[in-house]
This record gives sequence, C-alpha cells and structure tokens, in this order.
Amino acid sequence: MFVREVFEKDYGRLFDIHRMGSTVWSPLCGGLLTGKYNEGGVPEGARWNTFNENSYLKGVWDNYFAGEKKEKLVKILKGLAALAAELGIS
Repeated sequence: MFVREVFEKDYGRLFDIHRMGSTVWSPLCGGLLTGKYNEGGVPEGARWNTFNENSYLKGVWDNYFAGEKKEKLVKILKGLAALAAELGIS
C-alpha cells in the first residue's frame, strides 16, 4: 500500500502479457493500517510487543519505523486516517 510504484509500473506489463494478476498479502501491513500505531509507538497489548527480535514483524517494523522512516510513516498514517474519516470509512 505504501510503496506501489515498482509493483504497478514494473510488473504491470508482465501481468498484461501473461494475463495474470497478484494477490494482496497482509492488507493491513501487519497492523499498521489499523490506526493504533498512528502516533508512532506501540500501544500496550499490541502484537508488536509479543514478538522477539528475530521475528519477521521486527523486520517489518524496522522497514517502516526505523530512523527517519518513522516521521514519514506517521505522516502517511495520519493522512490515511483523515481521508478515511472524510469518506466515512474505517
């Protein structure tokens, strides 16, 4: 959802040629699109707190929240929440 350019631009032609598509995996991005991480932290009881340093969720978290990425992601999450509210959807 956040980074679609490569997928849509680079693979779009392949999908057309081979008359195939794709299946969305983890549409809520490991919970990031639920709204509970919109402030940039992990709320108590969230599943991000239940996995160890070697879990795949640690890698996903680092991919979106590590270092300078956190500020950008929080901005995106809040923008999505505002858009959803404007449209009357969750």
